[in-house]
Amino acid sequence: MLHWLPAQPLAAPAERSAADPEVQDQIARLKQMLAGIEGLNVDAGLRAVHGKLATYRRVIELFISTHADDANRLRTLIHAGQLREGEYLAHALKGSAANLGAGEIRYLAERIEQALRRSEIHEAEVVLSMLEIKLPMLVAALEGKRESNIEGDANTAGEV
Repeated sequence: MLHWLPAQPLAAPAERSAADPEVQDQIARLKQMLAGIEGLNVDAGLRAVHGKLATYRRVIELFISTHADDANRLRTLIHAGQLREGEYLAHALKGSAANLGAGEIRYLAERIEQALRRSEIHEAEVVLSMLEIKLPMLVAALEGKRESNIEGDANTAGEV
């Protein structure tokens, strides 16, 4: 798992406290930017990372880059009869979704994980059909907010 994480210097700068007014302002802007994304509870995600804004941003990026195609991968694993591997993938998605604050995705992944553990393929496929709708919607919304935020930063880069 360490090969997915960026190398960090030995003396990484300490993340600023969530009580810092500037951090509070950044958190408020993040919440405003992500408001309206169905199934995303930013407060729950921030609680999962103990209010660390930079960590939460990394969680979002990792979720997009690592889990965007999980519904398709789960379908492939189930059709190949690789239920144990599917269970592990659903478990990983469940944890990442919980860290993100994506409760519905976490719940669906948990149901798939449990169904695969019991070898209940039909149940796993029924729940997977819901995940195949919800997960791409969440990922697309997060990517869209990321893109609009990058464009907004570029448009205001010269402003002070």
